[in-house]
Amino acid sequence: MKTEEIRLHVGGMSCHSCGFAVQGSLKKLKGVREVLVNLLEQSVIVECEMETQTGSSLISAVEDVGFVAQLIGTKREQAAEASDLETCELSVYGMTCQSCEAHLEKVIASRFPVRHAKFDASAQSAVVHYPKGSCNSQEIADAITDMGFDAFVLHKGMQLLFSGIIFLAFSWKRLKYRLNP
Repeated sequence: MKTEEIRLHVGGMSCHSCGFAVQGSLKKLKGVREVLVNLLEQSVIVECEMETQTGSSLISAVEDVGFVAQLIGTKREQAAEASDLETCELSVYGMTCQSCEAHLEKVIASRFPVRHAKFDASAQSAVVHYPKGSCNSQEIADAITDMGFDAFVLHKGMQLLFSGIIFLAFSWKRLKYRLNP
C-alpha cells in the first residue's frame, strides 16, 4: 500500500519526554508506520498509509496528549511549493505566550506576502515561508524587532549555536547570582 508523509508543527515540546508522548499517541493510530519527532524544529513527520489518516486526525492525537498542533502539509505538497518559496528561520526573543505568537503571525502576514508563518514562544523561534523575491529574511527580522522583540536570522547550523550561547549566558547569570546574592 502507498504511504504519505504528513508534517505537523507541534508547539510546546521541550524535552524527549514530550517527544515520546507525541510519538506514542501518533503510533497508536491505524495505518501509521513511522513517526519522526524534531524537538529543535518543533515538528513531527508522520508516515502513514494513504487515506487511512488525515491531518485533522493526527492533530487530534497530538492534542489528546496536551500539545498544540498545526498541519504544515504533505511531502508532495511541500515539494511542489518549495520550488517557489524561500524559508526564513529566526530566533525571536521576548515571546512569552500564545498571544505573542498569534500577534506576530498576524502582523507579519499582513506586512509581507507570506504563505506560512509559525512562531513558537517555548522555542523562541519562528519559521516564515514566502515567495522568492518578494522580501528577504532581514526585512522580516527588522519588522519583528520594530514590534519590540529581539529577532535574529538563523543560517544553517546557527540554531544550535544560539541555543548554546543562550544556555551559557543564563548559566553564567545564575552562577554570578549565587556568588553575589
